Amino acid sequence: MLDTVQGIAGAVLLIIIYFGFMVAGRRRMAGKIDAIAGTSDRKAAIKTVIERIAADIRTYLWVQAVTGVFLALAAAAVMIAVGLNNVLFWTVIFFLLTFIPNIGVTVGSIAPALFALLQFESLWPAVAIFGVIQVAAFVVGNLIYPRMQADTQNIDPVTTILALSLWTFLWGLPGAFLAVPMTLMLMMVFAQFDSTKWVAAALSNDGKPEFRERKKV
Repeated sequence: MLDTVQGIAGAVLLIIIYFGFMVAGRRRMAGKIDAIAGTSDRKAAIKTVIERIAADIRTYLWVQAVTGVFLALAAAAVMIAVGLNNVLFWTVIFFLLTFIPNIGVTVGSIAPALFALLQFESLWPAVAIFGVIQVAAFVVGNLIYPRMQADTQNIDPVTTILALSLWTFLWGLPGAFLAVPMTLMLMMVFAQFDSTKWVAAALSNDGKPEFRERKKV
């Protein structure tokens, strides 16, 4: 369990470092885009794509954070109700795990439930923790998340699972946290070129990712 916690903490720290370097290098990146693009039309097209990618990722992170807070509050409430030890610790870990698509909430509900089996002689506290979190996840996933998400994360569920597997294999736990943002970025880039539009369509949920028309230069 300690190794898992250390791994999550390391992954979060690494992600913060990644984003820190990205934010710090924004001005340098703008200069590189100006040098690479050449013409004003191409420069405008590239900047438009980058701004859309940044906006989609910001929206994704915001939605994940808000829904993660809802789920973490529900988890904290049930853990307090059953008298589980170290509620703050488990709540923070659970909140961080909500950023991992598909499996994060499940893992986050299993871990404190297993700990409850060790703390209590009865099976019911563990069942209550796991059950309440799953009910909260069902409500958030079907009522709150779709309304907040709108059309910004137009990724097929199968694509999400494959992306989670791929990026986790490549980068370990940090890859699990970055799977959806990286896939969003790739899908938007693929959508800009005629030869790779089909890849973006395959990655998207409805087969209609946003294709921006580019001026011929």
